[in-house]
Amino acid sequence: MRAAAWVAVGVLSSATGQAADGGPAPEIQVFPALGQPARFAVSGRALRGSSERGEGPLARNVRRLVGNKEWKNVALRVTVKATTREVQADDEGFFEAHFDDVKIPLEPGAHVVVVEGPDGARGEGTLQVVSKGQVVVVSDFDDTVAITHVTDKTKMVRTALWETEETQSVVPGMAALYSCLAGGSGASFLFLSGSPPQFYPRLGGFLQRHGFPRAAMVLRRLDQGALDAGSFKGPQLERLERDLPDARFVFFGDSGERDPEVYAAARQRLDARALRTYIRVVTGEPPTAPRFNGALAFREATEAAADAASRGLITKACLEGVQKAPLP
Repeated sequence: MRAAAWVAVGVLSSATGQAADGGPAPEIQVFPALGQPARFAVSGRALRGSSERGEGPLARNVRRLVGNKEWKNVALRVTVKATTREVQADDEGFFEAHFDDVKIPLEPGAHVVVVEGPDGARGEGTLQVVSKGQVVVVSDFDDTVAITHVTDKTKMVRTALWETEETQSVVPGMAALYSCLAGGSGASFLFLSGSPPQFYPRLGGFLQRHGFPRAAMVLRRLDQGALDAGSFKGPQLERLERDLPDARFVFFGDSGERDPEVYAAARQRLDARALRTYIRVVTGEPPTAPRFNGALAFREATEAAADAASRGLITKACLEGVQKAPLP
């Protein structure tokens, strides 16, 4: 991936893209993050060689899942502005750096994260600092913004293995709606997905390709327990609520798994800080089904956009743009 990538995936450690022994250069992926001005965490993954070499879709997806050469236990230096933390990656190459009680708080907005490793290895990412009272949109990925067919296991497996960021279909109108939320509400975005972090470049590339706003991303590590996506999301949402105690939230998900139930529990915890929940209906249930109580269940992005406009989350002019958004 490139240093200028929208989701700021880690750059290679040398200008030639090769290690000293002639093999592929190490790669440091820095996952986009959200945080407070004086308290935040940055995570990512260090690999001994890039998994993004060009091949057919099946080979590329399989390599991403099982062919990565993780950089085990490597020592890394993580820097945000003038503050640095020293961390060590784990046996899978994953790392997380915690910045607590930063002496000079960061201004709200985007900040560059630099991660350095041995022999000149370097990666860059983005930290989005959330201001007090800011809207944070928490979104699912599969079947909420990307068509994955989670309710049909055969189609889901085919999509996972044979589709790429270039070929997977987008849900019509969702990129335009999210852009409206970024403009109208000044929202920050976080994608909370049961997809594995090995697919991070794929998800990030998809979102960039289809014009979604810049977003943080939290994905489910498969080596940390065989939790279903719903069981994974609940604790992650609770952590996010604690990490951003002054933020207000808008939730997007779909009916294919447990998003309605997970978001309903979050609304009970957040009370007035939960502004609205939107559930895309991909099952045979009617929008009036009891599991959608307290949320707007929709089939077309224009329905969610009209509701958001009625609540002042997006402008009326932007609503017209969503309604006119071309099909992919």
